[in-house]
Amino acid sequence: MGKRIFVAVLVCLLAGLGSLAISARAEEKPQLWTVWEFTVKPPKDEAFYKAFKDMVALMAKHKFPYSMYSHSVNQFRYESATPLKNYADIENLYKAWDDLAKKAGDEWKNLWKAFEGTYECMDQSNWYWRPDLSYMPTSPRLKPEEEKFLLEDVFYVEPGKEAEFEALSKELMALCKNKNVTEQAIQVFVCDIGPGMPVYVGSGAGKDMIDFWDNNGKMWDKLGKEGEAIVAKCLALIRKREWRQGWFLPELRYIAPEEKK
Repeated sequence: MGKRIFVAVLVCLLAGLGSLAISARAEEKPQLWTVWEFTVKPPKDEAFYKAFKDMVALMAKHKFPYSMYSHSVNQFRYESATPLKNYADIENLYKAWDDLAKKAGDEWKNLWKAFEGTYECMDQSNWYWRPDLSYMPTSPRLKPEEEKFLLEDVFYVEPGKEAEFEALSKELMALCKNKNVTEQAIQVFVCDIGPGMPVYVGSGAGKDMIDFWDNNGKMWDKLGKEGEAIVAKCLALIRKREWRQGWFLPELRYIAPEEKK
């Protein structure tokens, strides 16, 4: 693998999911996320972006009770991810959207008129952030506000091979710890309901594209032959692999009042 990235297992989505590059610590429990992915019509990208930004402002105005983290990936695709307590909480999330629509009235109707015709489709999926499959350096190289660039490494695993794949991923994360890797944090998300399952996403971040790949190369220099051997075993268990790169969009992020406390 050498200088090429292997960020554990598949994100964003959307955290998303996707990743999603949300600050976390290894002792935390798995976190459920629901992720929306919009495929935007290229000529309508600016209109979609403006409408999305207006939606975030409307959420803030009416103190929407759920947070939303957003980023772009590849060409004209936007992902937004919302953390949930559990699956029962999805019903509460949709009720919160209904309540927002009632409170906002004409503002809400005008907002969705602005969205009309700006995107081809919208997909929703549910993901778990898996701290046991992730690696968070004790002293991260970057502060959260310095993370601008995003890369998601997507692994579509052979059905029935999930346990073996996860065991290898834990082995790789343990190697990162033993080698004291500080160049790269790796956050792993596993699709729980969505297309292409079983699928995993490993999410890594950098100040920009050059910063990311430079430090990713340094990470692999540290992991050496041991890391390459683990990766080779992982790749033997997958059906397909793809990379998604993009940028965090803090201006399209909304933090709920409860989360700010």
